[in-house]
Amino acid sequence: MGNRAILVLGVVAVAVLGAVWYAAGGPARSTSETVPAELALSAVQTGSGSWVRYVVTIKNAGDVDFSGEVVLLNRADPLLGSGGQPTPPPAVTQPKVPNQIPRLPAEAPDAGYEIHVVVPARQVLTRVITAPDRYTQVAAAQDPEGSLVGEPVTVDRSLYVPVAVFSTSSVPIDQVQSVRFDDWLLRVTEYQDLKSFPTTAAGLAGYVAVIIDQYPTLQLSEAQRTALRDFVGQGGSLVVAGGSDWRRTLLGLPPELSQLHATGTDVSSLAAVSALAGRNDDLQAPIVTGDLQPGARAVLSDPSGRPLLLEGHYGGGLISALTFDPAAAPVAGSQLAVPAWIEALGRTLDHSPGAMPTTRTLPGVDATVAQALPTLRGAALPSPWLVGPLLLLYLLLVAPVNYLFLRRRMGRPDLFWLTAPALAAVFTGAFYWVGTDIQGGIQDEELQVLHLAPNGAAAEVDYHQVVFRSRGDHELEMVKPGLAAPLTFDLSDSSVALSGLPQAQEHVVPIQRAVVLEKGVVYGSVRILGTATAGRSPVGVEAHLAYQGGHVVGRILNTGKQPVHGIALYTISGGSLQRTALASLIPPGGAANVDSTPANLEGNPNAPVFGTNAPPDAMTRIARAVGITAVSQGTHPFLVGFTDPLPGALDVDGSVPSRSATAVWQLPVSMEAADSDLGRFTAIHLAGVSGQRPAGFSDIYDIELPAQSPSRLQVGFDKFQYSKVEVWDWSAQAWAGGSWQDDPNNPGRLVQALAPTQVAAGLLRLRVKEVRLTWGSGLFVAPGS
Repeated sequence: MGNRAILVLGVVAVAVLGAVWYAAGGPARSTSETVPAELALSAVQTGSGSWVRYVVTIKNAGDVDFSGEVVLLNRADPLLGSGGQPTPPPAVTQPKVPNQIPRLPAEAPDAGYEIHVVVPARQVLTRVITAPDRYTQVAAAQDPEGSLVGEPVTVDRSLYVPVAVFSTSSVPIDQVQSVRFDDWLLRVTEYQDLKSFPTTAAGLAGYVAVIIDQYPTLQLSEAQRTALRDFVGQGGSLVVAGGSDWRRTLLGLPPELSQLHATGTDVSSLAAVSALAGRNDDLQAPIVTGDLQPGARAVLSDPSGRPLLLEGHYGGGLISALTFDPAAAPVAGSQLAVPAWIEALGRTLDHSPGAMPTTRTLPGVDATVAQALPTLRGAALPSPWLVGPLLLLYLLLVAPVNYLFLRRRMGRPDLFWLTAPALAAVFTGAFYWVGTDIQGGIQDEELQVLHLAPNGAAAEVDYHQVVFRSRGDHELEMVKPGLAAPLTFDLSDSSVALSGLPQAQEHVVPIQRAVVLEKGVVYGSVRILGTATAGRSPVGVEAHLAYQGGHVVGRILNTGKQPVHGIALYTISGGSLQRTALASLIPPGGAANVDSTPANLEGNPNAPVFGTNAPPDAMTRIARAVGITAVSQGTHPFLVGFTDPLPGALDVDGSVPSRSATAVWQLPVSMEAADSDLGRFTAIHLAGVSGQRPAGFSDIYDIELPAQSPSRLQVGFDKFQYSKVEVWDWSAQAWAGGSWQDDPNNPGRLVQALAPTQVAAGLLRLRVKEVRLTWGSGLFVAPGS
């Protein structure tokens, strides 16, 4: 047999062996681990909002230990919960957060979140996953193959409001657990020891409100105090209780959150608390006394004028402070304990009409904002002027030049069967090296959204469009502790252009610095994910604004270290959006006086520029998306602007990717004065609840007006929502029915003029009869004639 035949047979043999090895899938993995015969899963979504907590329970009823992954999935057509009257859930003790990357199964059925768990035989394990509020199923996968154990189960998405209770006593925890608002129940997580108190605002991001009672706040670390302060400043709610043991709870709070300069203790009547709950009790209880802090106001007082319930603002959050303690005697053993918590907590649960109170400490990864990202279509093809000459050179070398050289110079034409494959391998490597060098490495196109708060605090949400220049599996890790969310599959049917999705997988491992594992990546794939962190920021803005004569006027200060530009105010009322361009550029330490007229705005960020058919540019589209999302999900007007990008928040495969970034910021603001269009600048708080379905409710609402409002006002209500409305007279300390008349501008409304004594310190109080809790959505205030 000649040399040529031997070489051909060798090549064929190598190819056959390679094919056999590939088909066999490499070395077999051990499958000796036994799958438990009975593994029961359940999961509860504890609220709604940008980031919510999923409480997952794994019960191993088998006789062997279970080691595997629990997978939280996002399925199409999510269920909306049971729709019935759910049983109040038990309080959840805060579990430990894992801090290592688990072994993930070889395959997972969907994009989602995965945590590694080991559940001993006949044991139950509870874990919490913080993720966006769109996940609907949970499944378990067994090591080492990654096969599912049983069928996925549906997440319970009943109407829960997530709150955290910090107390060393079980009494306030049990009391708060009994609070309900119509068919909304509280999902309570208890923190009884100092070690479990979070050290960052992100650790509290899954809660609408934090309640502190009988808790040693003086022992909190500086990081824990800062976390609590930033949680409120970035939009969370805080409820605290005083009473005779007020020093323990109040003295260690951050001063910005204190509503009372406490000086002592006295005994007071709680008749006003009883009246808001529709009761006639006149209980005497210890209260903490002192002077109101600047910005605080008493919304409930005893007959001698001493505060029983205080209210204040810090940044985008609300603070409610009871001067007595519902969890201490004699209130704890009375019928006023739960109503007191309802009155203190209810007024902090502000939310958009028709929606539940939502978590707002960290802005969510919103599809509206994600779709405003600049189009990124993956790796571009190399130029034909580069590929053509290289391909021609290859063809010349591998065939005629190679053959002539071997035949004429070396006299060994049989070596052609070796040199041809060798040249092919060399040119393949050369093509890959040249392509990689020209295209560059992994690229991260980043949009940073900063949610600003006082004292330099900020929550940062980053949208990452990552382009991969190589195939295989990749690991994306957050630079700082925080949360991550997969977005690629959520946006695959949207206007965002994506590539390389078939058979792909996207897994978030929710450890301290979240990791996203991208599987099945092909060359040129684009993957999109969101990350959220909380901390300090070099960007700071302070605004003092008023609405006068149809103009937004006032002064905006840049208190940060970076310039801010493209500043506009976004507002919403009754679904009507407005945008007011205010300032083009403010340098660090600078200020701008503003005077601008609002313009109506469509809800679509891609709508043409006003007066033209031209689509908006990328910056306009991004600013609109951020502003519309902020006011639609919140209860404040928002300032939105741009600044210089901050350092990157994501590593890819252990290295910093090539990146380009755009940074936009948002800031909740309150109008200090308004002479018209009051619906855009007022807030409605639930002050008291009495009744139940189907008999109906007698509820009390406080309407908070700008500090400077017209002296003549009228109040109105939707007569299809309320059968009776009364107005509180602060001077007479009595309810007045008044004389209601049809609204000439709206036949579905009744209106009446307000007396000067019916508004005190910018507060209007109404008592309404309603079939179910409406949270004041059918009430309004307008300038009178």
